[in-house]
Amino acid sequence: MRRGSPGGYPANRLTYVIQNRNLGAGHAEACALSGRPVNWHTEHMRPLDTSPEAWAVFLDIQKRMTPGEKIARVFELSARVKAMAEAGLRQRYPDASDEEIRMRAIRQRLGDELFEKVYGEAALPTEPK
Repeated sequence: MRRGSPGGYPANRLTYVIQNRNLGAGHAEACALSGRPVNWHTEHMRPLDTSPEAWAVFLDIQKRMTPGEKIARVFELSARVKAMAEAGLRQRYPDASDEEIRMRAIRQRLGDELFEKVYGEAALPTEPK
């Protein structure tokens, strides 16, 4: 069925999302069975501070990217997040060595319990209270 066609889902994607607010794990299966495309996330995931027009431009850019470009972007953004986290640790611990910053970043990602299981309690200096 085509969008906006008789018997199809509404031409306005936002109306479609609002009418189907109970989108859960079975939504993709329901779409597959009904012939509707599984693209509910496009409006459902739009940040509140982003206009529908800007979101449409973003989605258009995403659609034109190749899978390789998309995965490269994921790695690039992941590296930026890691660098920002390490920069925050460097501000908090200005006298720390590169190795200490690396270990603190690992602890931040793993959490205290898993970090101590993997690296032991003595891997980092204790935090001042």
